Amino acid sequence: MLLLLLILLALPLSASAQTESSCSVKALYMGAPLHVCPMLTPQQRFELMEKADAGQFDTITNFLFGKSWIETADFENEHIIVRQTEGSTIELLCKDSQLVVIQTVYAPLASSQVYIIKNGYWYDKEPVNIQFEDCKDLPATFIKATIQNDSLLLENRTLDQIYNIDETTYQDCPRFKTIPIPF
Repeated sequence: MLLLLLILLALPLSASAQTESSCSVKALYMGAPLHVCPMLTPQQRFELMEKADAGQFDTITNFLFGKSWIETADFENEHIIVRQTEGSTIELLCKDSQLVVIQTVYAPLASSQVYIIKNGYWYDKEPVNIQFEDCKDLPATFIKATIQNDSLLLENRTLDQIYNIDETTYQDCPRFKTIPIPF
C-alpha cells in the first residue's frame, strides 16, 4: 500500500519533468551547432545562461572581440533573445515541442530568417515561408521578425529599401503580419 502511494505521488513529478525537458531554450541554445551561433563557443553560451539565471545581463567578448549579451531571458515561458553582435540577434521560443528560431541581421535594414526546429534536433530545421500576399510581385526580402504573445510578428521593411517608387503601386502592401505559434 505504501509502495502504491509512493508510485502515485511520483507520477505527476515525472510527467512534469518530461514536459519541461521536452523543449528547453537553455539546453537547445547551449547545444546549438557553431554555424547557428558562430560568434560564441558553447562555453560562452553556457556562461551567458548562467549569468541570466543569476539576473545578470553582462556582456562577454565574442569571437570577433566584440560584445555579446542576452537582451531577454524569460525561462518560465521558454523565450530568449541573444544579441550575438551589435548588428545581429538570435531569438528562440519553445512552444508545444517546437523550437522557433529567428536569426536577424540589422544591416542595411533588419532582415530575419525564421526556422522551426523539430524534436530538438538542429539538423531537422525547416525554414518558415514568409509571404506578404498583397505586395504585387514585390519579393519581401527585408523582414524583421520578433515573437510577441505566442505569435510571430513580421514587419515588412522591403519598401524602405526601394527608392523612387510609385507609392500607389504598393499601397496595399501590408507592413505587418502576425502568425500564431505553433505553426
